[in-house]
Amino acid sequence: MFLLGFWLLRAQSSVLMAEREQQPVRAMALAIGVEPASALALRAASPDVDLAAFEQALRRFAELSAQWCEELAAIAIAGDEATARTWAQEEGGPKAAFARRRGEPAALPGVAFAQRKQMFAMRPSGALR
Repeated sequence: MFLLGFWLLRAQSSVLMAEREQQPVRAMALAIGVEPASALALRAASPDVDLAAFEQALRRFAELSAQWCEELAAIAIAGDEATARTWAQEEGGPKAAFARRRGEPAALPGVAFAQRKQMFAMRPSGALR
């Protein structure tokens, strides 16, 4: 019973899904100018989105990351662009604002993104190579 439960959990893992799609996601990331670890972290956050829609989200993420920081861009991509935009305009800049607000519920997509990115950066799939 334990093995069946373990297998079911692994089958639903968004991280493993992103790993299985690493080749097209890496190709998109490199073409768009996003680090592969960032793209894989975003992909793990959106397992139900098809690759074409994901590519559009990744393009938007790249655009917002250039203006703000990746964590705020991840919040915007997750659906709360208004909050990310407001925080990006706070004193000290986007990174400082995110650091101050990382404990707030609205920051959760950015915090989760940062954690997944760090994990993928340590894996071969997320390496820049």
